[in-house]
Amino acid sequence: MKRLARLSLEALLAWGFGTLVVGTAFAAILAFAVWHFADGAFDDYERLHAPVAAHASKGVDAWLDVRRHEETFLVAVENSHDAVQARSRYFSQWQDDFDKTRAYLNEVRRLTGDSDAGIVAVLADLDEALARYAASFTAMVDTLVRPGAAGNATAQVDDELYRLRGEFMDAAQLVEAGLERLEQEALENTHESLKGVESRITGMALFSALLALVTVAVGATVALFVGGRIREATRRIIGFAARVAAGRLETRLRSADSGQFGRLESALNTMADRLQQSEELMNQQARDLAAGNQRIALLSEMTGLLQAAMSMDEATQIAAQHLMRMNLAGGGALYLYDESHRFLQAVARWGDAAAIESFPATDCWAMRRGQPYGSQEGDAALVCAHAAQVHGQGAYLCLPMVTQDGVSGLLYTVFAPGDAESRDDDMRFARRLSEQLGLALANLRLRLTLREQSMHDALTGLYNRRFLDESLARECARALRDRQPLAVLMIDADHFKRFNDMHGHQAGDEALRQIGTVLTGNCRAGDLACRFGGEEFTVVLPRTGRDGARIWAERLLQKMRQAGIQALGGTLPPVTVSIGIALFPDHGGDANAVLHAADLALYEAKNAGRDRLVAR
Repeated sequence: MKRLARLSLEALLAWGFGTLVVGTAFAAILAFAVWHFADGAFDDYERLHAPVAAHASKGVDAWLDVRRHEETFLVAVENSHDAVQARSRYFSQWQDDFDKTRAYLNEVRRLTGDSDAGIVAVLADLDEALARYAASFTAMVDTLVRPGAAGNATAQVDDELYRLRGEFMDAAQLVEAGLERLEQEALENTHESLKGVESRITGMALFSALLALVTVAVGATVALFVGGRIREATRRIIGFAARVAAGRLETRLRSADSGQFGRLESALNTMADRLQQSEELMNQQARDLAAGNQRIALLSEMTGLLQAAMSMDEATQIAAQHLMRMNLAGGGALYLYDESHRFLQAVARWGDAAAIESFPATDCWAMRRGQPYGSQEGDAALVCAHAAQVHGQGAYLCLPMVTQDGVSGLLYTVFAPGDAESRDDDMRFARRLSEQLGLALANLRLRLTLREQSMHDALTGLYNRRFLDESLARECARALRDRQPLAVLMIDADHFKRFNDMHGHQAGDEALRQIGTVLTGNCRAGDLACRFGGEEFTVVLPRTGRDGARIWAERLLQKMRQAGIQALGGTLPPVTVSIGIALFPDHGGDANAVLHAADLALYEAKNAGRDRLVAR
């Protein structure tokens, strides 16, 4: 013990490392032994038992396919009375899966050999049952395809078919019982094999645990000696670190170790010298970081609010307020395209820098090139026309807001005279700001577009079924509250499938568009025209009674009779419609009920000859 205490820390570490190497070598040998025995056990399992169980399971699956094709064949014969056609379609599939079943069973026989008497006996029974099944089913198929057997069978043929069906059904039951026994035998063999693997691995695990305990005991003994020396050195270093962390940068270490820890303590003293010298620089950087964090927080807040904005007006108001609070550089403005998509319009300003209200997009080099562009003070480079009008040759930066859909706007930033480092920071933040603004505004435009598309049918331009479900309940509630009638019309294009088959899908689409156009032109402000689905349409007429709805429907029928369809380079015959009318609350107490009543009226109109209306 005393000799160990006099050793240097490096010597103690070397001794500990040597012990670790020896322990690792023992562990490696042990791991190899465990792997060797476990691998041999699993090889036996995978080579002898697992393939048998797998091929037995595949044989069961193939047999299920055989029975399915058998049933498909018999159902086809029963429904169509054409056994020849059913045989050409399904019998070859039955034969393929039957051959697969036998192939899997032969593979089980090959893998098993004579090592398992139970499986050999089961396979022998299965061969006999499969042969009986195949013979009886093939005989029944031949009997069915015999001329006159299907549809006009004699009593003798019926008796023969009944006998053959009974034979192959009995054989099928024997096959299924045999496959079940085969699977059970394979699973039992697999279970026994796994138990053997488990037993061998358990023995190796116990031996491994014993060796691990010995290694841990040796390692713990070495750790007691090494830990004492390390604890002494680390106590000094921790005390030094605590005093430095408390702000006492004048603290220095007096090394008591000439080895690696001594060099570490010397390096820590050098670090304390440099920390003391750079304290003021760190304070300045902290102030700069706080200012940058404030900008980033404002940017994050602005982005979050833009994500929740419901309109472009809200978005521009949010951007204007936050750009003023950020006070980026010497000032600037945010421009977005106007409706003509030719001019840029200022929607937000900040700082004292001058910026014109509107200018053509071609006056900005950044918008032309689709990438940032600017100039420094007194720079001889070309200056954007919109910048030259307000501040001449001053430093500025134009940042186009580029998204996947193209350039959506411009962030124009003017820099006040100052140091280059501050200007570089402002430029980097301006680039980040333009990216965030571009993405946020592009997402808002996308949300507005998707909201519009979610309410309208893309083909006809009418409202879709989802909008109808939401709006009809609201209109019914309003009709009850105002005590006013509400008419609901279900409209269906007459013989649309025949029209579509005759003239093609393009003409069919044009016919649906034509119906949508006529419905839109026939509706008043406040009426609701929707595509219910396929060639069915729904119209909701608020404050309209039975007579008014009939007049509206008669006018629609007349317009549809006169509306030719422009398609395929000419004018096709018009597509007439049938209309069913129901009133709320007379024919239904809620939206679903009145829709159902209108649908029933529509069926009456179609059954009565189409191109007409029926009012409930």
